[in-house]
Amino acid sequence: MFHQPRMALFDLDGTLLDTLADLARSMNEALAEHGMGPVATAEYRLLVGTGAQELARLASRRSMLLAGLPGTEADERSRSLAPAIRETFRDTYATGWDKSTRAYPGVSVALAALHRAGVPLGVLSNKPDPFTKKLTAHFFPDVPFATVEGERNGVPRKPDPAAAGAALQSFGASAGDVAYFGDSGGDMAFARNAGFVPVGVLWGFRSRDELATEGAAVLLDTPKEIPSVFGIQERP
Repeated sequence: MFHQPRMALFDLDGTLLDTLADLARSMNEALAEHGMGPVATAEYRLLVGTGAQELARLASRRSMLLAGLPGTEADERSRSLAPAIRETFRDTYATGWDKSTRAYPGVSVALAALHRAGVPLGVLSNKPDPFTKKLTAHFFPDVPFATVEGERNGVPRKPDPAAAGAALQSFGASAGDVAYFGDSGGDMAFARNAGFVPVGVLWGFRSRDELATEGAAVLLDTPKEIPSVFGIQERP
């Protein structure tokens, strides 16, 4: 059992939105511009979630390994190339973020149910802040989020609990009143570090085992279960 929260804070990629295909295609386009081969879309499930530069490093490292480069050399080259690949990725993603991305079925209905019940809502992602705001506004134009924050200069990324500061200020709440919904072990670690209730979602990019191992207080199989975390029973 856990303390029933009163506010809902969500990860974006893999939690509210299925962004995997657009992220994979855009990063593969960036890799190609730097003379590297593609990484399979399915592999990006384990690469995304820690910010654009880390994604650039991990994807370029994987591409080099697939091309036969030794691990030590791939590590060194990917670290040095990551900043440039990240900038290229931001350009490719800017023109391709909406080609395949969709809200997971049932998410919009769940968010509407929370809003009707008076639950304050927010988004906190490691996706660059401009994209976090753009995608949230595009796919959920009718949801009155109290806060929408992505990766910003000077603010540590999740799982550092400092990333929670702006959200808590917007909510005007104590950490224990907030449920953080995410699809990765890093999300669960962040929630625990911040003092939030960690809620793992199983429709995203990572596994049940990863979420459970990293301390999810509850695991949800489908978005329609989101309101139940707040004791809300939706009409059939």
